[in-house]
Amino acid sequence: MKGLIFLLALLGGAALYLGFTQPETVNWPAFGAMVVFYAAVYGIGVWAAEKRKTPGDTDSLLLADRSLPFGIALFTMSATWVGGGF
Repeated sequence: MKGLIFLLALLGGAALYLGFTQPETVNWPAFGAMVVFYAAVYGIGVWAAEKRKTPGDTDSLLLADRSLPFGIALFTMSATWVGGGF
């Protein structure tokens, strides 16, 4: 709940800043839709985190409790780095 309040306060601060510095160039309905979207994404994330009550380490979280051989992980990361460079 504190995270949602912080997110809304941060976006509210951005709205105040934009309102005072550039009031005529801000599309306020779009800004409001963005705030609602960010709050919904955050809320879904919190709900999913609360739904998962089993304690686990980071590896099981990232791999969805599956194992990944080192060779496949190495080639996957290499392809990601090379593809991102081009």
